[in-house]
Amino acid sequence: MSACSIELPDNAQRGRPVESRGPGVARSSGSGRWGCEIEEPASTRPAEILVGRLYIASAVQASNWELLSDLKVTHIVNCSRSCNFDGTGSNPFSAEINYCSCGFADNASSDLTDALEQTWTFIETALSSHPRWVVLVHCASGISRSVALVCHS
Repeated sequence: MSACSIELPDNAQRGRPVESRGPGVARSSGSGRWGCEIEEPASTRPAEILVGRLYIASAVQASNWELLSDLKVTHIVNCSRSCNFDGTGSNPFSAEINYCSCGFADNASSDLTDALEQTWTFIETALSSHPRWVVLVHCASGISRSVALVCHS
């Protein structure tokens, strides 16, 4: 069984930039076992890895339609533990954006093997298929799982 699933919108929608749905909302990315809480405005720009083409973000940023529209995101890799595989909940723009979902826990014993290969293929295909397609990779906070996947790519 595959660790990742890929969700594509209708062919008529695929690859077009998202349009703004309204202002972002400031939200906390939570306080967990690390003993800290990060207040992050939803409008904070994600880390730009490849100029205008590849970004690393948090779940808050990945759920901000205005920010995604501004960045012209066409593809999202969702590697947060809470991602689901039926297109609801944590993939809120699945009708407009191509998703690759591969949730795994944020701990040292997580096996990233399947996710590394599948997300690399998803990212590489998106970036090489069209010069205007933009990929955003996110986990909960945008600092460990998403970074590991992008570093491998």
